[in-house]
Amino acid sequence: MSIKQKERGLGGHTSKQRLYYKHKGNVVYLQSSYEIKLAQILDDYDIEWIRPTPLIWSNESGEHRYYPDFYLPEHHIYIDTKNNYLMQKDKEKIENVSFQNNVKILMIGQNQINIDYIKRIIV
Repeated sequence: MSIKQKERGLGGHTSKQRLYYKHKGNVVYLQSSYEIKLAQILDDYDIEWIRPTPLIWSNESGEHRYYPDFYLPEHHIYIDTKNNYLMQKDKEKIENVSFQNNVKILMIGQNQINIDYIKRIIV
């Protein structure tokens, strides 16, 4: 499913092209159309965001780095945009990362990337 989403330009990491976005005068590399859409919404509504540093987490196979898509510093929330397949696949990993780092990480899908949903989660 992820491959079909990428072929349609609907999310997913794209290795064939680089997606650059201008944020506060700087060019930021984003990895999917979902990320670009969310960045535009956050900027349009003056919601501060940064590309965060990786969070360290571990499981039975060792220590890993997790790279969230966005961090909203004023709200202490990490956001990761995902297609439906990855939301299910990465659910346990995200829960582990969140617990082990004592942070709030929200996975949001295509239908949740809108200002109404964003306003509800940052309250």
